Amino acid sequence: MDIKITKLPKSEIEIEGEIETTVFESYFKKALQNLGENLEIDGFRKGKVPENIMLSKIPEIRILEEMAELALGEHYPKMIEEHKLDVIDRPEIAITKLGRNNPLGFKIKTATIPEVILPDYKKIAKEINASITPEETNPTVTDEELENTIIDIQKSRAPKKHIAEGVEMTEEEKNKEPELPALTDEFVQAMGPFENVADFKEKLKENLILEKGNLAREKNRLKIVEKIID
Repeated sequence: MDIKITKLPKSEIEIEGEIETTVFESYFKKALQNLGENLEIDGFRKGKVPENIMLSKIPEIRILEEMAELALGEHYPKMIEEHKLDVIDRPEIAITKLGRNNPLGFKIKTATIPEVILPDYKKIAKEINASITPEETNPTVTDEELENTIIDIQKSRAPKKHIAEGVEMTEEEKNKEPELPALTDEFVQAMGPFENVADFKEKLKENLILEKGNLAREKNRLKIVEKIID
């Protein structure tokens, strides 16, 4: 089977070709059998109508159309596989030649995965990496940042006030900051494998530095991806 593949705008292709006569004719009996399964004729059970009777009752064009559907249904996937076509859409099929003892002519239009030509991504990554600041490469955590994080942790573990049903809270009570638990060895040991407050602060600072580094690397990676997409 000879086919011609033409690239069209918007990542579409057109496949034009013919299925040779002997191959196309080989689908005749199967097409007739398919159409005869639902043929109802007095004196015959459904699906048991003799071939000569079916031929007199079923229009030849209907048999040819069924043959074309069977032939293309089998050979279209083979075309795709043989020519390594990345199709992503249901094909639009047009029959250009249809007749007994003739080849089956067809044109098929379908969409394919768009061809993407990557830029010099290594060069882009190098340029972006060159713009990284020392603060991003070697992040630090200030005493203020550490203390603010500790306060947030204390707030998250502060006891919640339970208000009895029907009791109205004053504005002062609503706005009052919760009483924070004391930062003691017992407090930090209850949260994890920390020896004491000093050990907790040291490990917390290490985690904050690690988190800053991860955020900086992710930000840098997104810059590279956006530049490649552009």
